[in-house]
Amino acid sequence: MAEAEGGRRLLVAAYGDHGLPMVAMPYYMVLLPHSAQLRQAARHIIWKGIEAGAQGDRLTEHRLRTDVLRFGGRLRRDGDTLIARLVGAHIQFAALRSTIDKPWITATTNGKSNGEAAHHLRDQEYLRRLQREAPQLSGEVDAELPLLYRFQETHREEFPSDEWNRLLGAAKVREVAGLVLASNLMGLLLLWGAAAALCAGLRLGSRQADAVGDRQPSAIASVGLGFSSA
Repeated sequence: MAEAEGGRRLLVAAYGDHGLPMVAMPYYMVLLPHSAQLRQAARHIIWKGIEAGAQGDRLTEHRLRTDVLRFGGRLRRDGDTLIARLVGAHIQFAALRSTIDKPWITATTNGKSNGEAAHHLRDQEYLRRLQREAPQLSGEVDAELPLLYRFQETHREEFPSDEWNRLLGAAKVREVAGLVLASNLMGLLLLWGAAAALCAGLRLGSRQADAVGDRQPSAIASVGLGFSSA
Protein backbone atom coordinates (compact mmCIF):
# COMPACT_ATOMS: atom_id res chain seq x y z
CA MET A 1 0.00 0.00 0.00
CA ALA A 2 2.91 2.35 0.67
CA GLU A 3 4.15 1.90 -2.90
CA ALA A 4 0.67 2.51 -4.30
CA GLU A 5 0.13 5.61 -2.17
CA GLY A 6 3.51 6.94 -3.24
CA GLY A 7 2.60 6.36 -6.88
CA ARG A 8 -0.68 8.21 -6.40
CA ARG A 9 1.11 11.23 -4.88
CA LEU A 10 3.64 11.30 -7.71
CA LEU A 11 0.89 11.22 -10.35
CA VAL A 12 -1.04 14.01 -8.64
CA ALA A 13 2.10 16.11 -8.20
CA ALA A 14 3.09 15.65 -11.84
CA TYR A 15 -0.27 15.94 -13.60
CA GLY A 16 -2.75 17.28 -11.07
CA ASP A 17 -5.70 15.53 -9.46
CA HIS A 18 -8.06 14.43 -12.24
CA GLY A 19 -10.40 12.22 -10.27
CA LEU A 20 -10.77 8.53 -9.58
CA PRO A 21 -8.33 7.17 -12.22
CA MET A 22 -5.47 9.09 -10.58
CA VAL A 23 -6.26 7.35 -7.30
CA ALA A 24 -7.10 3.86 -8.51
CA MET A 25 -4.44 3.30 -11.19
CA PRO A 26 -1.38 3.06 -8.86
CA TYR A 27 -3.18 0.62 -6.58
CA TYR A 28 -4.21 -1.52 -9.55
CA MET A 29 -0.64 -1.54 -10.89
CA VAL A 30 0.94 -2.43 -7.54
CA LEU A 31 -1.52 -5.11 -6.41
CA LEU A 32 -0.06 -7.89 -8.50
CA PRO A 33 -2.31 -10.44 -10.25
CA HIS A 34 -1.02 -13.40 -8.23
CA SER A 35 -1.98 -11.58 -5.01
CA ALA A 36 -5.53 -11.25 -6.31
CA GLN A 37 -5.59 -14.98 -7.06
CA LEU A 38 -4.42 -15.80 -3.54
CA ARG A 39 -7.13 -13.61 -2.04
CA GLN A 40 -9.75 -15.21 -4.28
CA ALA A 41 -8.69 -18.71 -3.25
CA ALA A 42 -8.78 -17.74 0.43
CA ARG A 43 -12.21 -16.16 -0.02
CA HIS A 44 -13.51 -19.38 -1.60
CA ILE A 45 -12.19 -21.60 1.21
CA ILE A 46 -13.54 -19.27 3.91
CA TRP A 47 -16.95 -19.30 2.26
CA LYS A 48 -16.92 -23.11 2.11
CA GLY A 49 -16.17 -23.14 5.82
CA ILE A 50 -18.98 -20.69 6.57
CA GLU A 51 -21.39 -22.85 4.57
CA ALA A 52 -20.30 -25.96 6.47
CA GLY A 53 -20.86 -24.18 9.78
CA ALA A 54 -24.32 -23.01 8.69
CA GLN A 55 -25.20 -26.65 7.95
CA GLY A 56 -24.07 -27.72 11.42
CA ASP A 57 -20.59 -29.04 10.56
CA ARG A 58 -18.67 -26.73 12.87
CA LEU A 59 -15.52 -28.83 12.91
CA THR A 60 -15.12 -28.54 9.12
CA GLU A 61 -15.75 -24.80 9.35
CA HIS A 62 -13.02 -24.33 11.95
CA ARG A 63 -10.56 -26.57 10.13
CA LEU A 64 -10.99 -24.59 6.89
CA ARG A 65 -10.73 -21.25 8.69
CA THR A 66 -7.63 -22.41 10.54
CA ASP A 67 -6.05 -23.65 7.30
CA VAL A 68 -6.62 -20.22 5.75
CA LEU A 69 -5.29 -18.51 8.89
CA ARG A 70 -2.18 -20.70 8.77
CA PHE A 71 -1.65 -19.99 5.07
CA GLY A 72 -2.07 -16.24 5.60
CA GLY A 73 0.40 -16.34 8.49
CA ARG A 74 3.02 -18.04 6.35
CA LEU A 75 2.51 -15.46 3.62
CA ARG A 76 2.66 -12.63 6.17
CA ARG A 77 5.94 -13.92 7.62
CA ASP A 78 7.71 -15.17 4.49
CA GLY A 79 6.33 -13.01 1.67
CA ASP A 80 9.05 -11.60 -0.55
CA THR A 81 7.34 -8.21 -0.94
CA LEU A 82 5.46 -5.89 1.37
CA ILE A 83 2.35 -6.35 -0.75
CA ALA A 84 2.53 -10.13 -0.27
CA ARG A 85 2.91 -9.75 3.51
CA LEU A 86 -0.02 -7.33 3.67
CA VAL A 87 -2.15 -9.72 1.62
CA GLY A 88 -1.24 -12.48 4.08
CA ALA A 89 -2.38 -10.33 7.02
CA HIS A 90 -5.65 -9.51 5.27
CA ILE A 91 -6.27 -13.18 4.57
CA GLN A 92 -5.77 -13.92 8.27
CA PHE A 93 -8.18 -11.19 9.33
CA ALA A 94 -10.75 -12.50 6.86
CA ALA A 95 -10.42 -16.02 8.26
CA LEU A 96 -11.13 -14.68 11.75
CA ARG A 97 -13.83 -12.12 11.05
CA SER A 98 -15.91 -13.23 8.08
CA THR A 99 -19.51 -14.29 8.64
CA ILE A 100 -22.33 -15.57 6.46
CA ASP A 101 -23.67 -12.00 6.28
CA LYS A 102 -20.26 -10.43 5.66
CA PRO A 103 -18.15 -13.09 3.95
CA TRP A 104 -14.96 -11.00 3.57
CA ILE A 105 -14.11 -8.76 6.54
CA THR A 106 -10.53 -7.58 6.90
CA ALA A 107 -8.71 -4.74 8.65
CA THR A 108 -10.16 -1.53 7.24
CA THR A 109 -9.78 0.94 10.09
CA ASN A 110 -6.81 3.11 10.87
CA GLY A 111 -6.76 5.70 13.59
CA LYS A 112 -10.31 4.84 14.69
CA SER A 113 -10.00 3.20 18.09
CA ASN A 114 -13.67 2.28 18.28
CA GLY A 115 -13.60 0.49 14.90
CA GLU A 116 -10.39 -1.36 15.73
CA ALA A 117 -11.76 -2.34 19.15
CA ALA A 118 -14.87 -3.75 17.45
CA HIS A 119 -12.66 -5.85 15.16
CA HIS A 120 -10.68 -7.15 18.14
CA LEU A 121 -13.91 -8.06 19.91
CA ARG A 122 -14.97 -10.00 16.82
CA ASP A 123 -11.65 -11.85 16.87
CA GLN A 124 -12.06 -12.74 20.55
CA GLU A 125 -15.64 -13.90 19.97
CA TYR A 126 -14.48 -16.27 17.26
CA LEU A 127 -11.64 -17.51 19.47
CA ARG A 128 -14.12 -18.29 22.30
CA ARG A 129 -16.38 -20.10 19.84
CA LEU A 130 -13.38 -22.06 18.57
CA GLN A 131 -12.44 -23.04 22.14
CA ARG A 132 -15.95 -24.41 22.65
CA GLU A 133 -16.44 -26.16 19.31
CA ALA A 134 -12.92 -27.22 18.26
CA PRO A 135 -10.57 -26.78 21.23
CA GLN A 136 -7.80 -28.74 19.50
CA LEU A 137 -7.44 -25.85 17.02
CA SER A 138 -7.77 -22.93 19.42
CA GLY A 139 -4.17 -22.93 20.68
CA GLU A 140 -2.73 -22.13 17.27
CA VAL A 141 -5.19 -19.26 16.71
CA ASP A 142 -4.61 -17.89 20.21
CA ALA A 143 -0.85 -17.83 19.59
CA GLU A 144 -1.22 -16.22 16.16
CA LEU A 145 -3.40 -13.28 17.18
CA PRO A 146 -0.71 -11.25 19.05
CA LEU A 147 1.70 -11.70 16.14
CA LEU A 148 -0.95 -10.51 13.68
CA TYR A 149 -1.78 -7.45 15.79
CA ARG A 150 1.92 -6.62 16.14
CA PHE A 151 2.34 -6.80 12.35
CA GLN A 152 -0.67 -4.53 11.87
CA GLU A 153 0.73 -2.02 14.34
CA THR A 154 4.17 -2.06 12.71
CA HIS A 155 2.77 -1.57 9.19
CA ARG A 156 -0.18 0.61 10.12
CA GLU A 157 0.60 3.22 7.46
CA GLU A 158 0.45 0.61 4.71
CA PHE A 159 -2.98 -0.74 5.66
CA PRO A 160 -6.04 0.76 3.93
CA SER A 161 -6.96 3.72 6.09
CA ASP A 162 -9.74 6.18 6.69
CA GLU A 163 -7.64 8.73 4.77
CA TRP A 164 -7.59 6.39 1.76
CA ASN A 165 -11.35 5.88 2.10
CA ARG A 166 -11.82 9.65 2.28
CA LEU A 167 -9.69 10.21 -0.83
CA LEU A 168 -11.52 7.50 -2.73
CA GLY A 169 -14.89 8.87 -1.64
CA ALA A 170 -13.93 12.39 -2.70
CA ALA A 171 -12.76 11.09 -6.07
CA LYS A 172 -16.03 9.25 -6.57
CA VAL A 173 -17.98 12.40 -5.69
CA ARG A 174 -16.01 14.37 -8.27
CA GLU A 175 -16.58 11.70 -10.89
CA VAL A 176 -20.31 11.55 -10.18
CA ALA A 177 -20.57 15.34 -10.26
CA GLY A 178 -18.74 15.38 -13.58
CA LEU A 179 -21.05 12.75 -15.02
CA VAL A 180 -24.12 14.66 -13.83
CA LEU A 181 -22.77 17.87 -15.37
CA ALA A 182 -21.95 16.09 -18.62
CA SER A 183 -25.41 14.52 -18.78
CA ASN A 184 -27.02 17.90 -18.14
CA LEU A 185 -24.95 19.48 -20.89
CA MET A 186 -25.86 16.65 -23.24
CA GLY A 187 -29.52 17.15 -22.39
CA LEU A 188 -29.25 20.86 -23.11
CA LEU A 189 -27.54 20.15 -26.43
CA LEU A 190 -30.26 17.69 -27.41
CA LEU A 191 -32.93 20.18 -26.38
CA TRP A 192 -31.22 22.93 -28.36
CA GLY A 193 -30.96 20.62 -31.38
CA ALA A 194 -34.65 19.71 -31.16
CA ALA A 195 -35.61 23.38 -30.84
CA ALA A 196 -33.42 24.30 -33.81
CA ALA A 197 -34.95 21.53 -35.91
CA LEU A 198 -38.45 22.68 -34.94
CA CYS A 199 -37.67 26.29 -35.83
CA ALA A 200 -36.19 25.21 -39.15
CA GLY A 201 -39.30 23.18 -39.88
CA LEU A 202 -41.55 26.11 -39.03
CA ARG A 203 -39.53 28.44 -41.27
CA LEU A 204 -39.67 25.92 -44.12
CA GLY A 205 -43.42 25.55 -43.69
CA SER A 206 -43.83 29.32 -43.67
CA ARG A 207 -41.81 29.68 -46.89
CA GLN A 208 -43.83 26.95 -48.58
CA ALA A 209 -47.06 28.62 -47.50
CA ASP A 210 -45.84 31.94 -48.89
CA ALA A 211 -44.91 30.28 -52.19
CA VAL A 212 -48.36 28.70 -52.48
CA GLY A 213 -49.96 32.02 -51.68
CA ASP A 214 -47.88 33.73 -54.38
CA ARG A 215 -48.94 31.14 -57.00
CA GLN A 216 -52.64 31.28 -56.22
CA PRO A 217 -53.18 34.95 -57.40
CA SER A 218 -51.30 34.20 -60.63
CA ALA A 219 -53.54 31.21 -61.29
CA ILE A 220 -56.65 33.26 -60.61
CA ALA A 221 -55.42 36.01 -62.94
CA SER A 222 -54.74 33.47 -65.67
CA VAL A 223 -58.25 32.09 -65.37
CA GLY A 224 -59.64 35.62 -65.54
CA LEU A 225 -57.67 36.42 -68.68
CA GLY A 226 -58.93 33.22 -70.28
CA PHE A 227 -62.55 34.18 -69.69
CA SER A 228 -61.90 37.68 -71.05
CA SER A 229 -60.42 36.35 -74.27
CA ALA A 230 -63.39 34.09 -74.76
